[in-house]
Amino acid sequence: MNTLVFLGAAIIMVPLVKKMGLSSVIGYIIGGIIIGPFVLQLSGNDASGVMHATEFGVVMLLFLVGLELDPNKFWGMRRKILGLGLSQVGLTILILYGIFLLSDWEKDQALVVAMCFSLSSTAIVLQTLREKNMFSTSAGEASFLTLLFQDIAVIPILALLPIIAKRDVSLDDDSKYLIQMLPEWAQSFSLIIGISMLILLGRYVFVPFLRYVSRSGMSELLTASSLFLIIGVSELMTAVGLSPALGAFLAGIMLANSEFRNELESNIEPFKGLLLAVFFVSVGAMMNFHVIYQDYIFISTMVIVVLVVKFLVLFIIGKVFKLELLQNFFFAFALSQVGEFAFVLLSFSSKIFLIDKELYSQLMAVTAITMCITPIFLIIYDKLISRKIPPKQNSDQPFNILDSEIPQKKIIIVGFGHFGSTVEDY
Repeated sequence: MNTLVFLGAAIIMVPLVKKMGLSSVIGYIIGGIIIGPFVLQLSGNDASGVMHATEFGVVMLLFLVGLELDPNKFWGMRRKILGLGLSQVGLTILILYGIFLLSDWEKDQALVVAMCFSLSSTAIVLQTLREKNMFSTSAGEASFLTLLFQDIAVIPILALLPIIAKRDVSLDDDSKYLIQMLPEWAQSFSLIIGISMLILLGRYVFVPFLRYVSRSGMSELLTASSLFLIIGVSELMTAVGLSPALGAFLAGIMLANSEFRNELESNIEPFKGLLLAVFFVSVGAMMNFHVIYQDYIFISTMVIVVLVVKFLVLFIIGKVFKLELLQNFFFAFALSQVGEFAFVLLSFSSKIFLIDKELYSQLMAVTAITMCITPIFLIIYDKLISRKIPPKQNSDQPFNILDSEIPQKKIIIVGFGHFGSTVEDY
């Protein structure tokens, strides 16, 4: 029932905000707030459960991005990934940690929250880049590479939390990790083991499997196979203690040069869009206005501190990497929020008693608010900053991160169906 309500909110609100010239993300979030427990109370008590289920939309989104990347280009960008991502995550953690210590927080608590808040929203930023067609710009590349490093950084952060808590953490009964079956000395190499397994599967299993399915001539089987591969890769990455989003991205890269690239993209796109829509609606539905009202001074202060610190860190990094001013503003605005992985990390931190329940509720509200504010920042960028700062010639496309160099040639589409009969020769 919740999913039905969430989809209804998206269907009603998104066309309204699009008519106003706003991003679809704003419509999803506003729709979630309206159906949430503090307005119409239609979302029930399981908004967090719906969000967890629809995080698979982020996994699909990264799979599609991986499909569009040339593997050689990806390997060539490894230094930029480390440079942009490591500097952003490291500086943000350091500054926020210092601010929290000056505010008389406990050391462990300050470090944990700083690590959680150093991450940005992959779902919001990549959706925005797609809507604005900005993947091939310098700001788009910087945003994507920074987010990719952040997705990788989730792995060591999850590993560090039990160490900071100074306690052994037993996994839930339904979370049986293959990594536990490895010797202790090998568990620290889970990243290498997981990626190596994925590369072997991509080279010797994925493409032959898709060829076998395609021989049936049934398009619905290929769609089912696409979903099967993504779900399987996500489960495999989870089983070895890695991020499913990272696994899906690498799987996409493995298939980027295959003959199934375009068909996989067309099959996955509708499911990705649907799940992402419900995910954004669930962000709005999770806005706990009761907690915000009770602690509005603390929460509003935290929101301002986090947004300002992350904006300044991102803007400085953009300067160091020589982003043009207009592109640098977009880069800093787009990634200044706290990301969806913070929900997972904060929940885990609460379970191992690194943060208490009251602080957990407050930090969850801070995370949701920053995600809701990001579309507003992008409106400010579009309506004010981009109009006052003229872009430099050719400054917006120096990298071409995606493999989109398609030769511009005239084509003839021949066919007797509805599509072929209505397309004219260019």
